[in-house]
Amino acid sequence: MAAIHATPKHLRMMAEMLEKEKECYERHEPHKALPFIEQFHMSIIEASGNPYLIECLRKIISLTHIILTFYDVSDTHSCDVYEEHEALYKAICNRDYNRATQLSHLHIPSIIRDIDFTKKFNRSL
Repeated sequence: MAAIHATPKHLRMMAEMLEKEKECYERHEPHKALPFIEQFHMSIIEASGNPYLIECLRKIISLTHIILTFYDVSDTHSCDVYEEHEALYKAICNRDYNRATQLSHLHIPSIIRDIDFTKKFNRSL
């Protein structure tokens, strides 16, 4: 839906978040990219123009990014994820609904691959 409804403002936001994400990877600080990735995803969702979808996905994106904050292993998949975001952005810019849909569906397994629930954390009180 973002490929159909995105405004120039949405596209600028997506491009800005992509650039910030890329800079984090270039500095070898992939965990610092998470807020920019979250904003990138949110800008796509908001570009859909569907209030119900925006409300539902905002909650899912927030939860996903909380999980990624604690269980992400993005050091091994950072480049792949960035390339997927970039390809999705290009499809949206080109108003290629079918390609954007296809890329969105392929992106979900990448996110799942980046989560390692076997990680253990020490709590400090």
